[in-house]
Amino acid sequence: MNTGMGNSLQVHTFKKSGELVGSIPIDLNATTFYIMPSDEMWFYSSYNMVAGDHRLFVTDGDGKVKKKLLPNDFNDKMLPIGEQSFFEGNEAVLFRESFKTSVYELSKGDSLRELYRFNFGATTVPEKYWEMDAFAGFEMISKQGFSDLSHLFDTEKYFIAIVATQKERDRKKELYIWNKSTNKEFKIEIDEDEQGYFSTPIGIEGNQLVFIAYSPYLVSNSENLNLSDEAKASLSNLTEDSNPVIIYARIPE
Repeated sequence: MNTGMGNSLQVHTFKKSGELVGSIPIDLNATTFYIMPSDEMWFYSSYNMVAGDHRLFVTDGDGKVKKKLLPNDFNDKMLPIGEQSFFEGNEAVLFRESFKTSVYELSKGDSLRELYRFNFGATTVPEKYWEMDAFAGFEMISKQGFSDLSHLFDTEKYFIAIVATQKERDRKKELYIWNKSTNKEFKIEIDEDEQGYFSTPIGIEGNQLVFIAYSPYLVSNSENLNLSDEAKASLSNLTEDSNPVIIYARIPE
């Protein structure tokens, strides 16, 4: 985990028992990070006014900055957005930014390689947004409507993401699925009031998506769920006060 101190932060390592192993001071500001198998660390600051002249940083295992990427041309206009930016992909680490349409992988040589680029049509954030004052720009895209990618999963066969779209007070969340072997793609709209059990994907195993499902959603919608006999038996004693449940849902073909 990391803790911020304004213009610097520390990365803390713990044992599974909760015991603190050690801390590494990092002389930069960031909202999210990812540690590579080589102990190299990637940090992302978002469009943060106080983060400096770049948004993406690479450090060695001791926290020394090795490389800076993505010039922060918006640092006098934008506020920090603390969303997850790094995701584990198909033998790669994926990277995305808020309000952007591209998904990258962290490549050898401490660089980014664009893997996918999406077109959200009328809800794509226009380029002029980046030249506007932060508040005026957000008012503009809120009236127009804007879409954003999150919760990315990438395997040899599938690319999956949550696509959130907002227009003023109206919000919509969709589960986007692309079957790369058949080149078929589709979206499933998620009603968070009634289908909250599908709003938090945490992984993919084979042809099944894995979700954290909160008990009140499952209890109130149990009659509408397409459950296997095994799942029905597992949930038979579930109450609204039960702990969250991990559910596996087969990806439709």
